Amino acid sequence: EIHSFEERFLLEAKTLATLDHPNIVTVYDYGQIAPGSFYIAMEFVEGQRFSALLREGPIEPTRALQLIRQVCSALRYAHQRKVIHRDIKNSNVLVRVDHHGREQVKVVDFGIAKLMEDDASLTITGMVMGSPHFMAPEQARGITIDHRVDIYAVGVLLYCGLLGRYPFNGTSSREIVTAHLSQEIPSFSTANPELKLPVVLEETVRRCLAKEPSERFQDVDTLMTALAPFLSDPDSISMMAMRPPAAPPTA
Repeated sequence: EIHSFEERFLLEAKTLATLDHPNIVTVYDYGQIAPGSFYIAMEFVEGQRFSALLREGPIEPTRALQLIRQVCSALRYAHQRKVIHRDIKNSNVLVRVDHHGREQVKVVDFGIAKLMEDDASLTITGMVMGSPHFMAPEQARGITIDHRVDIYAVGVLLYCGLLGRYPFNGTSSREIVTAHLSQEIPSFSTANPELKLPVVLEETVRRCLAKEPSERFQDVDTLMTALAPFLSDPDSISMMAMRPPAAPPTA
């Protein structure tokens, strides 16, 4: 069985060093310098965090979706390799500009990522890991989790990017976590009345944020398929938002 921090660290670092994807920060080296001192050497990313983009308010919808699609691409790759991130949040998504002038996402801080495989020796009983604003209900309860906690966190990322605010806020972590456990997600029109976004896009975000994992998108592929129409036809966001409501059925 794996008990020591050293064994856990080296196993996780070894796993993370095998992740090779353009939207995941590369781990170059890892090891132990001295007793009790460990290191991970990672790629340096010159860019800003997704959280910095939100300081001015909501991100332009097509841009937000293009960035979050890259986060999804990174997670799909990681999940296929039995790695859950567990702490997707605004500050763990870096945005750099590549040599073609395009924005490229780099997901960072897989440091608390855990192997998906059900290995009790890797579980720390009662330890809740993650960030309150992005924490799925089952994660907050400290029960068994799977890759769907990352899908929930992507839902929060979408909500933040499109609306410029968190689904839930509060004066303490406990208050925020309690809201994720028990309160309905505020509608787009409640969260930001000035924005007009397609109902189907809101439904997609709300499905990511379902309290029950079984009611969310069951994998990142399915979520990316749901987001694809908005990315293939950027005008659809504004066009759909401007459509008049459907006429009520006639008797």
